[in-house]
Order: sequence, then structure tokens, then C-alpha cells
Amino acid sequence: MSIKFIKIRFNTNASLDKKALDVLKGVDGQNAFIKNAILSYAGKGREDVIAEKIVSLLNEKLQSVPIIMNPTGMQDTDTDNNADMDIADAFLDSL
Repeated sequence: MSIKFIKIRFNTNASLDKKALDVLKGVDGQNAFIKNAILSYAGKGREDVIAEKIVSLLNEKLQSVPIIMNPTGMQDTDTDNNADMDIADAFLDSL
């Protein structure tokens, strides 16, 4: 078995380093956290975490998009299709 040791330094005067160190201090299993972060950043593995973040961001963005309702309660397919397209365009513009 081969074990590699990597040293990392944080400059607590640099805001990015301080934020990263604060996050790292707050996690149990720092080695696993760092490995998962590297793999996620490189796009290899932990797709479930990435998928959760995408869903969360989509939910957040969709909450800010107004929903257009037909006040009569009747469905007008042309109006609904146009409204759906407007909502889709507003969502894509917000990204």
C-alpha cells in the first residue's frame, strides 16, 4: 500500500483562504471532504452532490419566476403554450 502526503497552507489574511479554512474546520472527516471536493471540482465522481446543487439552484430560480394563471379556470391551449414559453424564457434569462 502506498500513501501520499500532501501539505496545504492557508493564508488567513487572504479572504478566500480564510473562507476555505473555516469550511474545512467545520467538517468531520476532512480527508474525505477534500478528496470529494477535488473529484467534484474535476468532474469525476460525486455526481449526486452536483445533481443536488443543480436541483437546489433550479428551485431557487423557479421561485422568482411568476406563475401565470388563467382566472377563468378554463384551459386555453394557445394561451397556456404562450405563457409556458414566456415562463421558460424568463427562467433561461435569469440564469
